[in-house]
Amino acid sequence: MLLLHCSIVLYLKYSQKRKVLIVCLTNLARSPIAESVFRKMMKRRRISNQWEVSSSAAMYFEDLEEENIIREALHVVRKIDPDYDEIKRIFAQKTRIMTKDAFRTHDYILAVDEMTYNATIDRRREWNEMYTKAQVMHFDKLDPIKMTNRWFAVNDKNFTHFYRRCERAILAFDMKVNALM
Repeated sequence: MLLLHCSIVLYLKYSQKRKVLIVCLTNLARSPIAESVFRKMMKRRRISNQWEVSSSAAMYFEDLEEENIIREALHVVRKIDPDYDEIKRIFAQKTRIMTKDAFRTHDYILAVDEMTYNATIDRRREWNEMYTKAQVMHFDKLDPIKMTNRWFAVNDKNFTHFYRRCERAILAFDMKVNALM
């Protein structure tokens, strides 16, 4: 009977998809890149069926030079990522803004930098969602290599470094989450 109970618990534990929301300030480049990297890494490990990942903006900004930011990010990703169609699909989506429900519907919310992390925590307080299930984490705590807080790219190197940072942070996130399971 105990063996059957353990089997049912393990089945339920691994049959439900864990939901991750990756946020940056604008959802123009960094969070879509991280979303693509997350999908690719989980697919490579053959556990993509255990995860549901999406991305959004922690805040809304008007009057951004969106086309330049997106074009620069796509240019860099095309050089790094052989599955360019996946990232192109993500970038084709309109900017999504984080909603109040994100704290109730996601298991994890990953902020790509300190500024986004603070904005996410502020939103959580503002919307009175302090005791909801989402665990808010940020790349600075996951990735041992620190990056600047800048949300835009001046040249290829910023997005190239960010792409590599996503790989390190998501790997660390996956190891941490699986250690807790």
